[in-house]
Amino acid sequence: MHTMRLLGKFLGYLHFSPYRVTDALPSNVMYSQLATRKYHKPPLDVAELLIESVKNNKIILTVPWVIEFLSMMDPIALTIEHYIKALQILTDIYRWEHFRAIPTESILFVRLIIGWLFDVLEYPKKYEVLIKPESFEYHKNLESCGVDFLAVVDKQLIRSCCPYLIEFRVLIYNFLNGIKNRNREIRKITPLSTKIEKTNSASVIKKQLNIQLEDNFFSYHPPSVKKTTEFVADRMASKTIGKIRSEVTELKLNVVKNIMSNKQFSSMYASNALLQIDAVIDDNVLHVYNEFQNKLHDFIKAIHKNIENTLPLLLSDDTKPVVLDICTKVAYRLAADKTADWIDSNLLLDPIKSDIKNKLFHLKKYEVESK
Repeated sequence: MHTMRLLGKFLGYLHFSPYRVTDALPSNVMYSQLATRKYHKPPLDVAELLIESVKNNKIILTVPWVIEFLSMMDPIALTIEHYIKALQILTDIYRWEHFRAIPTESILFVRLIIGWLFDVLEYPKKYEVLIKPESFEYHKNLESCGVDFLAVVDKQLIRSCCPYLIEFRVLIYNFLNGIKNRNREIRKITPLSTKIEKTNSASVIKKQLNIQLEDNFFSYHPPSVKKTTEFVADRMASKTIGKIRSEVTELKLNVVKNIMSNKQFSSMYASNALLQIDAVIDDNVLHVYNEFQNKLHDFIKAIHKNIENTLPLLLSDDTKPVVLDICTKVAYRLAADKTADWIDSNLLLDPIKSDIKNKLFHLKKYEVESK
């Protein structure tokens, strides 16, 4: 199996490497090359080989090396009808429902490598291939004979041919044993609630696992995806913090105006009754503070909607919906954590009372002196 896959990759390298270039080709050169290669007979009729493998129950022998061959394709080859047909057949095999008599390990192996191929292909229109109907008629009544029905694939072969699966083993191992991966940074997650809560070890491990999953997710995508997600999160957090700060300032001014308009406050100030003044401030501030705490959840909820509207505009057009959804959730978590951290550090009841009290005494002193 390994030898066939290596030979398939080498054949693909020999066939497609002359057409690979580092810089983007001009459009006229691309059209000229495409027109020429359309009539060039490929060294292997990959589509026909795949069809024959299905008919002869030899999918498990043919698909792996064909995958390696096609993984070496250049961008222009992806627009040639012959290779598009081969991709369509692979998609049909991936979605095929007549795999029930085939061993589970073989089914898993075939679908893993086909899925890997579509992930690595730089083909903007690959999603159009995925939604097309079956490209040819399969045998509906298969006889239980042929290599596909033999247990030729085991777990060791799957792990050796799909090394990226090791990431799942690492994550599961770390989760079950409560051991964090020391090679990766574990960032602090600030809870959304402004109340101090006791977190047990299970919740800490879960948060660390989420961070590791996010880092692992971004490792399979271009760096620009992570940078864009973090940029949107920072901007949304700053925007939300700015709104909260403005709202808090306005609430403070309203409290000051209400107390200043109270005639009892003037008499208290004249008699220097500080305890009574503190009681008045406490009553007014506590009521407003509790109402504003309920508004904070609305501010944080609005972050998600803003990210959903902004992030798709900054990511590339060919970003998968699943990738976009995960990036949105990560950006929301980062923005919400940053906002909650600012709230925990700045929206404290005692400093707000002290600020209002200083403002009241300053205004009252200015009022008395002006008279």
